[in-house]
Amino acid sequence: MKKKLVLMTSALMAISLLTGCGHEHSYKLVNEVAATCTETGVHAHYTCEGCDKLFDEDKKETTLEALKIAALGHDYKFNSFVWADDYTAQAKYVCSRDNKHVEMHDATVTSKVTKEATCEEDGVQVYTATYDTHTDTKEKVLTKIGHAYGDPTYEWSEDNTTCTATVICGNDSTHTIVETVESTYKELEAATEEADGKGKYTATFENEKFVAQEKEVVIESLPTLSKLTFTSNGDGTYSVKCKDSYETTGRIKIPSTYGEGEAEGIVTTLPNQAFFSVPNITEVFIPNTIKTIGNDGFYDCENMKEVHFAENSVLESIGDYGFQACVSLVSVTLPKSVKTLGNRVFDECNNLESAVFEEGNELESIGKACFESCPKLKTIKFAETSKFTVVDYTFRDLSALEELDLPNSVESIKTYSVYKCSSLKALWLSKALKSIEMYSIFECTIEKLNFKGTVEEWKNVSKENNWCYHSATIVHCTDGDVAI
Repeated sequence: MKKKLVLMTSALMAISLLTGCGHEHSYKLVNEVAATCTETGVHAHYTCEGCDKLFDEDKKETTLEALKIAALGHDYKFNSFVWADDYTAQAKYVCSRDNKHVEMHDATVTSKVTKEATCEEDGVQVYTATYDTHTDTKEKVLTKIGHAYGDPTYEWSEDNTTCTATVICGNDSTHTIVETVESTYKELEAATEEADGKGKYTATFENEKFVAQEKEVVIESLPTLSKLTFTSNGDGTYSVKCKDSYETTGRIKIPSTYGEGEAEGIVTTLPNQAFFSVPNITEVFIPNTIKTIGNDGFYDCENMKEVHFAENSVLESIGDYGFQACVSLVSVTLPKSVKTLGNRVFDECNNLESAVFEEGNELESIGKACFESCPKLKTIKFAETSKFTVVDYTFRDLSALEELDLPNSVESIKTYSVYKCSSLKALWLSKALKSIEMYSIFECTIEKLNFKGTVEEWKNVSKENNWCYHSATIVHCTDGDVAI
């Protein structure tokens, strides 16, 4: 067994030996040089100071090759992840033999938002780095996005006494600012019997996101009491009529009530000739309490251009000649409450272009020549719920009328009902039709005569000879055509 040498860096042992070199070797000890990861080492040995020969620990001559210690090589072990500012990452490996030896490897990084940023709170996004079997996470703060309020909206109450301002965040609609304030009112123009007035409401808000709002309103004109005469009906209600046919001009506004205290009552009736031949009235407002307009109610009001029926009208009947010869009247919309129209109600209304019945109207009776001699009447629109009988000359000499649609509840058409309507292109007959008298449709150049039922149902309709005289040759049913 070899003896271990005590290494001394600069120790020198002089030993005299006779060798083949012809001189005595003088040994100098050279300490061992350890091998590293990348460099070879050298075992401890001796060198001769005289000839530079190498000797091993037993002082046997050797070579440098034999003294070499092989390099150890790296032994990398995972150390940590190194994150960059942009949330990319590298895996750091350090050699266990020399911590100066480091290797960096790009890691795979995924991310997930675990908490969304809101208007008022920060969010969190978690990045996960993966390399081999090792993982690490790093959180990123998502800065709160703040509010993004759009333009405010403003809504007035029905009576305009309050106004509500609302603004909604575009980033989160649950973030809403609402402020309701009471408004102030100022009269701008006083209402009179002849004209509407004006008023203005102003709403001022405390929140700086809202601006003051103003709303101008119309103050309805006052009832024209000075132009009217009221008569008790004996049951607590009143009739009303024009005070002076020749002195009365301009607008007429009928009140819904009349009288004071115990004498106050509802105005329900426009009696016969209530506004008979009042030439200079231009506009009439009829309240929703009027149930009846009598015969000649507005006969020959030649300058009356407009008739206004209040909402929720209870008007049931218009008597004979109700609006006859109102030559300036252009259009009229009849309340759904109307059930009866007398004879010649709109006869000779030379400029009437449109007559419309409100949806839900259940007209039960329409008089003779109701729309006779209205040369400009283009539109007559009945509610589908109307159920009247078409009588003599109801639609006579309507030279501008191009289409006429009779409601499905109409069961009978009398002689000369649709008479000399020279522009009539299309006529629709009711599915409920049971009888048509002679000359019911007379001298109308109808391009398309339609029946809203089937051919079989049409065959069951009682038809007198020449019921469609010089008007059409074919009836178009829902499932086919029938020759007349």
